[in-house]
Amino acid sequence: VHGTPMGLPGLPTGFTATSVTGGVLLRWTPPADRGGDDEVDIRILRGTTPDPQETLVEISDFVEFKDTDVEGGVTYYYRLQALNSLGAGPSTAILEVTVMTAPGQVLDLVATAANGRVELGWSAPVDDGGSPILNYAILRGVFETGLAEIGRVDGMIITYTDDTAENGKSYFYKVYALNTIGAGTRSESISATPRGPPPAPGVLEAKVKGGNIVLTWTTPTAGNTAAVTGYKIYRGDSELELVLLEEVGNVNSYTDDDVKENKPYYYKVVATSDSGDGDMSRLADARIQKEEESPALGGVFVLMAMLVGVAAFMMRRKGESDCPD
Repeated sequence: VHGTPMGLPGLPTGFTATSVTGGVLLRWTPPADRGGDDEVDIRILRGTTPDPQETLVEISDFVEFKDTDVEGGVTYYYRLQALNSLGAGPSTAILEVTVMTAPGQVLDLVATAANGRVELGWSAPVDDGGSPILNYAILRGVFETGLAEIGRVDGMIITYTDDTAENGKSYFYKVYALNTIGAGTRSESISATPRGPPPAPGVLEAKVKGGNIVLTWTTPTAGNTAAVTGYKIYRGDSELELVLLEEVGNVNSYTDDDVKENKPYYYKVVATSDSGDGDMSRLADARIQKEEESPALGGVFVLMAMLVGVAAFMMRRKGESDCPD
């Protein structure tokens, strides 16, 4: 009876090394040739350079191993050998793997409140973890803790509009990035309160002063609406055809000096804000009367002329009576 000759095992096949969440995943197929031995082990060698490498672990009855003793951003080099009772077989080719991690923290989150929406913007993390950012997730809540995801955008987009926000209600937001490894660190939180535009200005008046028309109005009561940032003045030749005349700051009067005599002018005023324009005020109108000679002053001139005439007549009569016959 002849025994089976013993030899070194063959080469493991199908060797792969992949960066995954929490480490590097190694996979292989055991050698078909065990060198006549009943069992073979697999030796995994690793280094931060191709040479030299040290034994990381020797295992049996497995076809994969996750190396968790790694650092993000570091490149590792791996190779395999099969082992039997006689020793180690040939080594596989060296595989190079850079350990990827989840992205870093999203930066510079800003929120701009508007009418019925909140517009968000941010900067990408400094560190993408070695893998392109796939998405950004947006979180929202009415408290700073317990935020829930309300949407995602592509990794090339760094803005998001929350158009489900309710006016007058405060919200907290955070954003985080995701890559193939997983979710990165959440941004710092930021809050915003969307508000509707202000109501119409009150008590609009139009008065003629010095050949101009001066408009005055009262500030609308803001309540739970956006703060007033300025006003728009509308004017027209009729109350049905008003066009924008001027935009002014947060003031309560305006002088229209581009007016003509004996022509009616109609006005309305609108308050502006970061949430848009509010409602128009009530209509006001004014007309500059054409300057004419005063009837009362004309009567004085006539009276004076009559008195002068009477005086002259009396003086002539007196002169005639004083003459001798």
